[in-house]
Amino acid sequence: MVKDEKISVIETHARLGGDYIPELINMASGLDLMGLWAQQIIGGNVSSVLVKPPEFPRYAAVWYLTDSRSGTVKQYTGVDEARRVPGIMDVHIEIPEQSSFKGTTDSFSRLASCLSVADTPEETIAAVKSAINLLQCEIS
Repeated sequence: MVKDEKISVIETHARLGGDYIPELINMASGLDLMGLWAQQIIGGNVSSVLVKPPEFPRYAAVWYLTDSRSGTVKQYTGVDEARRVPGIMDVHIEIPEQSSFKGTTDSFSRLASCLSVADTPEETIAAVKSAINLLQCEIS
């Protein structure tokens, strides 16, 4: 951004990863990568927070709802049920209802995602798979 001929923000390669990686790290460790990233962009010093690697006392996972069919996304069901699965932190509808859909071919064409956190890897994966299996998408 340029204001009064002064550059105040420049985007570089130092961006956060996709696929909910910052959220997963936060859920598993409490480390707020998005907050640290924002603080660093505006000139803050975050090195004191990153002196040692974070501890990960919990496990986090993301799972995606995909489909090979093409058509119009009519409606989603099971969203509220998926959100109630113990350990589920969030359910995201990635492709809105009434959108054209050509099947899942890349990370931008996933229908939905579920994020979970638990004390063991097995509990984390079980929760996220249970939640994603509750989601249904009508495509016609």
